[in-house]
Amino acid sequence: HFDPRTEDLHFIVAANDMQRDLLFPQLIRETEAQGVYASFDFIPSGHPTTGMMRDNRCDVALTPFPPVASDIIQKRVLEGNMMCFYDGEVREPPKTWEEYCQCDHVTVRFPDGGTSQRALTGMDKTGLRNARIAVPNFGALPSYVKGSQKIATEMDLMKLSSLRELDMAPLPTKSNPVHVYMSWHRRSDSEPSQVWLRKNIERIARAIKL
Repeated sequence: HFDPRTEDLHFIVAANDMQRDLLFPQLIRETEAQGVYASFDFIPSGHPTTGMMRDNRCDVALTPFPPVASDIIQKRVLEGNMMCFYDGEVREPPKTWEEYCQCDHVTVRFPDGGTSQRALTGMDKTGLRNARIAVPNFGALPSYVKGSQKIATEMDLMKLSSLRELDMAPLPTKSNPVHVYMSWHRRSDSEPSQVWLRKNIERIARAIKL
């Protein structure tokens, strides 16, 4: 029998600040209202590796770039589209691909060297300028976009969290949808506290709407 109200629950979650701030404040509020007081350590996920889970460095990872291996389980929990974020008091969003390519871009660079622009797929990126400014997390983007001509290209769900103070518009060309996956190691697949955590993450994710 598993009762989360009487267990000493501690979880290590690998997530970038977008997934972390979008899901977990609500999850923690709602579970505390039910008498469950779990503790959480959040670590950056970036592009997580199989080693993070095999070495027990995290219980679950949330990322658009899940590691692929026979002992790693993944499940899609969020879906969105890449959008253009800008300051509507300063500029209009780019209307053509050529105009978009010439914009001054700001992006997020992860510890492994990859950037959030990697999520732009299913399109011809010919002519696209590299971002001149790269910051370590999504929450830092508004400081560089606000009051400037700069733009950031990120997932639309960030309008609900990290990028809520920026204006948002569709890209001038079609990009593939972005999927965020929850990944965990097979050894914890049936562990009651881990099952409880994953079910709550899924429950919160299903209710998120733009």
